[in-house]
Amino acid sequence: MTNKNKYIYKYIDLFCGIGSFHYSFKKLGFECVMASDIYMPAKENYKKNYNIDVLGDISDIDPSNIESYDILCAGFPCQPFSQAGHHKGFNDNRGTMFSHVMKFVKTNTPKIVILENVQALLNHDNGKSFLKIKTELENENYKIIYKVLKCSDYGIP
Repeated sequence: MTNKNKYIYKYIDLFCGIGSFHYSFKKLGFECVMASDIYMPAKENYKKNYNIDVLGDISDIDPSNIESYDILCAGFPCQPFSQAGHHKGFNDNRGTMFSHVMKFVKTNTPKIVILENVQALLNHDNGKSFLKIKTELENENYKIIYKVLKCSDYGIP
């Protein structure tokens, strides 16, 4: 809370990359309480841009050690679901990263979960991959709203 009793929303940024969630949420006055990624150049860039030490591999982070937050953001790996990839989905090690996201969801129960991935996720494995994600979130009492967004519709490449 601020001195004017205005609530400051807190979020975590999983698979944070260089910080697109952070960039947007900072404009709204939200506070990032934790970020993680394994790619060193992205971690260094995030640190330079936002002055936050980015934690490493999500599978090595204990969600119970993270400060309470309202929003969980996760741009989990898209390669297993992408049209350009090998289409292994949850059978690819990177595809299993969603299960780590769910550890955070189940431990901290954020008010909102925002997931970002590729359009092909909707139809991957005849829709079974998206259904698995949707079902797991619904089992934790989340209402699912999804939409395919095109960056070009928002003036960015």
